[in-house]
Amino acid sequence: MNKQVKKPDAAAKNELRRTIVSCLGIAYPKYRGEKLPSVSEQFLQGKKTKPPAKGNRRAPAGVSKSDHRKVEHGIRQIVATAMADADSVVEHIDQLAKHLSRLGCTTKANVEHYFRVANRTLVSLYFAARQPQPSPDELKRLALRYALDARRHVEGDLRRFKMRRLKDAWEVVEHSSLAVWALPFRLPGRVLRDFYTVSVLDCVFARKPQIFDLMGLIEEQLGGVPSEADGLGRNGSPEAERHGPRITVDLTNDIVWLDEKAFSVTTAQAYFVDAVAAAHGNWMTVKELASEEHGLFIGPRPDRVCKALPPPIRNLIEAKGGCGFRLTWRG
Repeated sequence: MNKQVKKPDAAAKNELRRTIVSCLGIAYPKYRGEKLPSVSEQFLQGKKTKPPAKGNRRAPAGVSKSDHRKVEHGIRQIVATAMADADSVVEHIDQLAKHLSRLGCTTKANVEHYFRVANRTLVSLYFAARQPQPSPDELKRLALRYALDARRHVEGDLRRFKMRRLKDAWEVVEHSSLAVWALPFRLPGRVLRDFYTVSVLDCVFARKPQIFDLMGLIEEQLGGVPSEADGLGRNGSPEAERHGPRITVDLTNDIVWLDEKAFSVTTAQAYFVDAVAAAHGNWMTVKELASEEHGLFIGPRPDRVCKALPPPIRNLIEAKGGCGFRLTWRG
């Protein structure tokens, strides 16, 4: 018997929406961020904004009724446009929440990590599109990865994906094999309604890929022309660097990310790994680790902190008497 997935309640949905709003500075580098107290319950619940009631204000002295009506009409147009934009933002946040909830990304650390990986996927898509002769296969794989799960590389025969453009969305059906693809009836798929995801898929899956429109979309999302070094690794790993895996530390929740995998550690271990990783391969002495910045959390025995780390992380840190600790990559 299939296990029924428990649907998140309204409080959990609102909390995820709050988390997404607090992480928008990662998803959109130009976005300055929104203070949580200013996010209303009406916004979080995705309710449509209501237009203000029409007033019966008279024209000011010295202003003709005709000019007054023109001004009032202009103001109503501005208000209507602002409310439409606000409703679009609400819909975008709501679609992001549904997408991340489906993928199990509900904590702040997971949401931040997903946004970073999604942006790296967009960077790789941008530079794949910039090639003199872009590969349609590569463009489609990266677009599907961005749309479905930015953390997972899309492998295998792309013909197993059945794409259908709806009115304001894309439906994506992924078949387990090409034999299932040939069935005469349609299987249910995922309906993607987020306007940015829909725009990316529109550009890539057009009869003739819209390269310039796609590049413009990505530049708008990332706040300018990206750097190729910020893309995915050669093996498709979302956080792979040229010399090895990337370590990301979440000091708030005591989590160390190694590529796609999260490790729960102690506070001392989180600050220890953060300090060593920040040195970019240079030695960190015991004295430096005991400095005011990190020593309060790490303690006087960083060697013990290092030994207690999860093996995949500990194997990336070299310890040497007289030198200290440094980040290294072992093949």
